[in-house]
Amino acid sequence: MLTTALRPETVQDEPFLRHLYASTRAEEMAWFPWPEEQKTAFMAMQYDLRQSQYRLNYPSADFLIVSSMGNPAGRIAVHRGDAAFHLIDVALLPEWRGQGIGGRLIADLLAEAAMQAKPVRLHVQADNRAMTLYRRLGFTLVKSESLYGLMEWSSS
Repeated sequence: MLTTALRPETVQDEPFLRHLYASTRAEEMAWFPWPEEQKTAFMAMQYDLRQSQYRLNYPSADFLIVSSMGNPAGRIAVHRGDAAFHLIDVALLPEWRGQGIGGRLIADLLAEAAMQAKPVRLHVQADNRAMTLYRRLGFTLVKSESLYGLMEWSSS
């Protein structure tokens, strides 16, 4: 089993975070017949928008770098609200996916939420492969919102 560590994001993590974000959109971007420069510019714009939305909507959230074997492997972002936890983002580089890291990170969050008797909510794109993981961990779809769905986990 791979060991992981978490630490707060810093400004120095920006290049890694941009690379991580692009890796999560690589399959989708492969369909666009754009030159690489245009894809890169588009991804940079999308990343900047997403980051600003996260910081605006969740100013007190924990934005953490996931590392494994001393190497940055991904990110997890969590807002621990008064009524519920919100899993804002969890992403791993392709070479770290499928090894149980994401599942363990989320399971740890669920255990923490259960101790506080709070649900955990997340938004996920309807065609995201992570839906399988979320369902396996006990999340249920509570609301469909165009391309995204709101899922919730509860210990009760």
